[in-house]
Amino acid sequence: MKLGVSLGALNPGFWVDATVEADRLGYESVWMPEHLIFTRRMSRSPHPGEEHPPVPPDTPIFDAFVYLAFLAGKTTGIRFGTYVYNIGLRHPFTTARLVQTLDLVSGGRVEFGIGASWLEEEWVATQLDFRSRGRRVDECIEVCKQLWTTDGDVSYHGEFFDFDDVVFLPKCVQQPHPPILVGGESNAAYRRAAKYCDGWVGMRHTPETAPGAVGKIRALLEEEGRDPDAFEYCIGRRGHHPDARRAVASLARSNRWPAPPRRHRGPRTAWLMPPHRNGDDVSESSEQSRALMLRITEEIWNQGRVELIDELIAEDLVDHVELPDLPPSGRERYRASFEAMRAAFSDFRNPLELVVADNDLAVSYGRALGTNDGDLMGIPATGKTIDVPVWGMLRFRDGQAIERWGLMDMMTMTQQLGLMG
Repeated sequence: MKLGVSLGALNPGFWVDATVEADRLGYESVWMPEHLIFTRRMSRSPHPGEEHPPVPPDTPIFDAFVYLAFLAGKTTGIRFGTYVYNIGLRHPFTTARLVQTLDLVSGGRVEFGIGASWLEEEWVATQLDFRSRGRRVDECIEVCKQLWTTDGDVSYHGEFFDFDDVVFLPKCVQQPHPPILVGGESNAAYRRAAKYCDGWVGMRHTPETAPGAVGKIRALLEEEGRDPDAFEYCIGRRGHHPDARRAVASLARSNRWPAPPRRHRGPRTAWLMPPHRNGDDVSESSEQSRALMLRITEEIWNQGRVELIDELIAEDLVDHVELPDLPPSGRERYRASFEAMRAAFSDFRNPLELVVADNDLAVSYGRALGTNDGDLMGIPATGKTIDVPVWGMLRFRDGQAIERWGLMDMMTMTQQLGLMG
């Protein structure tokens, strides 16, 4: 068995470090999600039995092949997969060239994961027919394979693509071509994998559910006269990692928190999941922690409702935030930190862009905004405004925060206030 990491489960700010570390540790592969666009309205879900898509429309999207080529230059052995590339939305000439180029620059480290794209609105936006997507995807696969494997000129005559005498060089490093894995949980996806592809990418499985899907694909492979044991089964795992909370706490203490993209317009919730997470069930305690983090930020810090500190902050709060001239610990230290910030920035606010929750822990990323109209740690007001990243983490018990970590970009703040040359 080989182990891979889905980058879609992580804040994009971690992708480079996670890939380099996975390469060092001997992981077999990293996998990157892919879409052309999201739409504000999404009428379908990629997972059978679910009514709503698990992907917020303002989720950051990157070109998978450009990003994976960048990662290839920072690694030596790890393989790069698309999880999954919506092949039907592009002309196969474009797709074949992207895969070939990544395979060449990476030294033959490509796993080409493809899908038919569950998002109907994405097809509509690109002016393609959603209802015929299956046939179009099949032709895309056929054209790409011919371009990669034919020594001479390539011609193809199909329902969607029709051309003669095309030259496609150079060929891929991996022969006859990089492995093609189809992603999906529908019977159509299983049949496509068995007929056209070298492997299958399953999503959101447990050890109990994976054998059923694999069994169906093996049966279809036998019907196609193919060897099921020569086929690649890439299983996306679901479930909470038992060390997630300790990992987050360690990151908080190490101050290694990269900022997510600033394009978010509101709080985006992510759940700490194992590799290959793609929309999973969340526990009730995680939901409660998320709600408490949002309430504390909005009602105490943004609305200035200091009276809620007694309700939402434990009397014996353990505070890891390094702040001078404050009580050593407890609720009063938290209250003093709030009052000090409000004294220095009477209009202080902390709009959140990312909220992460796992059981009793909640982590937030946002912006610290305000006008410096009061003394700040003994320094007179400057009248200047700040807009700096701020991270926070709270542990909850019985509806109150019992432990706090936090980090603000003080270097940028002092520069914005004109306190540094």
